[in-house]
Amino acid sequence: MAVFGAALCLGGCGKWKHSSAPSPDPISHVYRCGERPALSPSSQGPLTLRLTAVRAGHDGAPVVDYTIASAMAARITAPSDTRPFRLLILDHGIVVGGQNPSLPLAFGLNFVAPVEIGPARPVHGTVDLYVARPCPGHSWRELKKKGSDAKAALFAMPHLSAYQDHRLRNILTARLSASAPLSS
Repeated sequence: MAVFGAALCLGGCGKWKHSSAPSPDPISHVYRCGERPALSPSSQGPLTLRLTAVRAGHDGAPVVDYTIASAMAARITAPSDTRPFRLLILDHGIVVGGQNPSLPLAFGLNFVAPVEIGPARPVHGTVDLYVARPCPGHSWRELKKKGSDAKAALFAMPHLSAYQDHRLRNILTARLSASAPLSS
């Protein structure tokens, strides 16, 4: 079982520094049907990830709307070596659907350029599944009927940078996750 949770700190994390060894990247790790991923916290340092809606797309597969908020004025970007988000569908915490990390993805917000964020300026976007089929033995209709047992879990790895000593410096590479029932 992969464990996610510690922050990767680059250049002055300060109070957000974590002493444990880096854990596997929750974004590019290949999850298989039946695995049980560990969820990261929904808040790390000044950043908070929240799912604002979970709905069915045109093919019945889940689509999630998210918000990333920050307690400080800063910029967020995607890590250069990975994509910014990963959406998994979990039933009792076990993978029953999700994105294949080898497929090219597009997002409502893809952090190609730095995005300004702050207490009064959250970032909103949408992520959907690009493999619109659940794992064998499951259907979107059946999973949605299970209510709170079946959940959409969004993993995010935004870089947070801010001006320190008149220079833009990376403060934190956050590992966040948020989940919500498919029936919400």
